[in-house]
Amino acid sequence: MKIEQKIKYRTLLLSLTIIILLSTPAFFYLNNFLDQQLAQQLDRREETLNTLLQRVLQQHNLQYESRLKNILDVYGVKESFKERDRTSLYHIVSPQLKQMQAENPYIKIMSFRLPDGSTFLRVHKPEMFGDPINPRRKIIVDTNTLRKVHYGFEVGKLKMTHRIVIPIFYKEEYLGLVEFGVEPAAFMEVIAEVVPMRYALVIRKSMQDVLMSQRRMIQKEKYALAEEDPFFIKLFKQMSFEKRYFANISGNTYSVNSQLLLKDHKGKKAAFIITAENITTEISDYNKLRILLMLSVIISILFLLFILNYSLNFYISTIRKQLYTDELTGLPNRDALLQKLKGKAKSVILLIDINGFRNINELYGISNGNVILKQFSVFIQTMATENSMMPFRISSDEFIMLKVSDELESEIYFSTFSNTIFEEVKEEKFYLHELNIPIELEVTIGVSYGFDTSLEKADMALKKAQESQQPYLFYSSDIDSKKDTHKVISIKKDLRYALEQENIVAYYQPIVNDAGEVIKYETLVRMIKMIEGKKEVISPYFFLELSQKFNLYPAISKTIISQGFKKAEKIEQSISINLTPSDMMDKLMQSFIFEKLGRCRHPEKIIFEITENENISDYSFIINFVEKVHDYGAKIAIDDFGSGYSNYSHVFILKPDYLKIDGSLIKNLTDNKESQIFVKTIVMLAQQLGVKTIAEYVHSEEVYNIAKSYGVDEFQGYYFGEPESTTEPI
Repeated sequence: MKIEQKIKYRTLLLSLTIIILLSTPAFFYLNNFLDQQLAQQLDRREETLNTLLQRVLQQHNLQYESRLKNILDVYGVKESFKERDRTSLYHIVSPQLKQMQAENPYIKIMSFRLPDGSTFLRVHKPEMFGDPINPRRKIIVDTNTLRKVHYGFEVGKLKMTHRIVIPIFYKEEYLGLVEFGVEPAAFMEVIAEVVPMRYALVIRKSMQDVLMSQRRMIQKEKYALAEEDPFFIKLFKQMSFEKRYFANISGNTYSVNSQLLLKDHKGKKAAFIITAENITTEISDYNKLRILLMLSVIISILFLLFILNYSLNFYISTIRKQLYTDELTGLPNRDALLQKLKGKAKSVILLIDINGFRNINELYGISNGNVILKQFSVFIQTMATENSMMPFRISSDEFIMLKVSDELESEIYFSTFSNTIFEEVKEEKFYLHELNIPIELEVTIGVSYGFDTSLEKADMALKKAQESQQPYLFYSSDIDSKKDTHKVISIKKDLRYALEQENIVAYYQPIVNDAGEVIKYETLVRMIKMIEGKKEVISPYFFLELSQKFNLYPAISKTIISQGFKKAEKIEQSISINLTPSDMMDKLMQSFIFEKLGRCRHPEKIIFEITENENISDYSFIINFVEKVHDYGAKIAIDDFGSGYSNYSHVFILKPDYLKIDGSLIKNLTDNKESQIFVKTIVMLAQQLGVKTIAEYVHSEEVYNIAKSYGVDEFQGYYFGEPESTTEPI
């Protein structure tokens, strides 16, 4: 027997066995499951009804208590009540009641009662007054006794209503109370708009004699139905008051419930609402699902025939997949890449190499190295998918991101994207869980872009990038040269044009205090450029260093400083502006800065962030600059403090107001003991000197909480906000 036939018969046998074993118990399980789902659905609706009733009552109480108190505050109301001037009181109050009844036709009662409980004025029936209080009217008795506002459902002489009873005082003298009543239908109609249903009122049988109605109510056990609808009379006679039950009436199925309680002012059950919800459609839907279950069994058997016909093709495709798939990571392999590169379409290849990966294998073993490769492959696949690219693994520690399209994004776009990959790899957490060790990775990227791309060209760019210690490099015909004349000229042209068009702009990243409140912003430079008709924001990584060679840096620096000062005048928060040592040692730049400070209305809101480096030849220039800035009332922050070049002695010399702890220390606080020790030491030093500390690169709540626990004063990073072109609230 051929291998293809064996595969077919085995597939058939396995499928039949699975269907026989699973279909019968699955059918009974699904039946039970559907019944439970219906019950849970009805339980949720019951909870919704009770929640809605409480919210509607709460809103009603707040609204009408306020309106009643406003009516009582109308001139003449309390005076007429005190003087027992029924006519005057009626003429003042009746228009208010009519207005409320026009808005809500279920408002039926508004009465003024004396301290003994007798009715002084029924505004809704002014001809009826003087009757003594019924001893069962507990809400009236309690309000007169306790002299505070009460809410609750109560059976009165006319009908069940929800009452709001408010005591009335006039110059600290207790005059009596005002009673306000609304029929339950006012609330139920609101609820019925959310959960369609029919409803009827049920009261305790003992309360029937309170009503003036001569109609004989239908009774059952200790309850009476306050409704003449034949539909509810039939349900009432059948129902159990302890649980939900289902009734079939006129071809429809109803879920009948008695758990919607109407409570008196003491929170005790005064009555309840019978709710009848038509669930015919739901029952029908669940029955359809049961039919679908049977059909699914039949379809499964039919589908088996297709498995029989296509099983061989399936295994062939599986074998092909294995040929083109990397076994360790599951990503497409080198052969799959070469297949994709056949043709002449425009494409971009990003060849990503993990720097020094051999060291990981040597230190922790190949199996642990494979663990890191799997984690890294997930990262690459996510990045590729999010950017409409295809991921590949072509060798041990080399990965590819490929995009083939005639409408490919610009080279600048992929330059930015390559830098993003480089930065995010450094930020990403890779971990050897068995050894409880975090692993930090860094990559180098070679890029081949255009119509004539190839893996070889990307590899040449990668090697050149590694030699020159660049995070990434694009392939070019003169890749062995460090200068790309065309690119340099293009950037110079872009910078000049951006300065002329005022497209060198400041972005602002928030800095918060330990309560998470934004107290200042750091000013960051960006260049705006039109690329293929779209506005692109260019990072300073691509132009700031070259701008110094073009002698355009001073103009860029002045532009950003000016924008920072303007922003400081418009917002409450402080503005932090970055300065290089060359800025502080440039006499023209110094004059520009001091002129700005002299004109600034709030120089105390300006903070200059200065970065130390080994190129500072004469530190006295820096000291003089800092002292003069302090004279104007502005502040100084030492940026990247704790980095490789930081000199602790300069803190004593410069006397800064802030130390910005280097991001390389902050971002590793969760799992790096050295970083934790450094940060604690810096904070302790700053506290001793009365200098505030700022943590940069706070990227998570965990890092934020750790830094805060060490005593760091302020925080900055993507956890609180990315740089934005404006600081106004959105």
